[in-house]
Amino acid sequence: MRFAKILSILYRDFIVYNLVFTFAGFWYLFFYGRMSLPYLFWIKVVGFLVLGLWYYQTRRHRFYFYYNLGYSLKALILYSVSLDSGIALLIYIPTNVLAGN
Repeated sequence: MRFAKILSILYRDFIVYNLVFTFAGFWYLFFYGRMSLPYLFWIKVVGFLVLGLWYYQTRRHRFYFYYNLGYSLKALILYSVSLDSGIALLIYIPTNVLAGN
């Protein structure tokens, strides 16, 4: 439970921006179907990289909080990517079914 709270502190800083890329992928998947999956992957990768760089450049001082709790930058990136991928799959799988693809 403690870990979930810590991860939510990190992730809530850029969840709104990340959801923009997720919903752009949702729209693309809904209208273009299964053939858009490679583009969908790259939309999410580029979006996450841009937001990760933005977070690193503007909120670098916040990483000391996580470092003091024993989390490395690599672990934080891995957890954030996993959480973002899970949210994206929860949105994209039903969209693919609803679109009839």
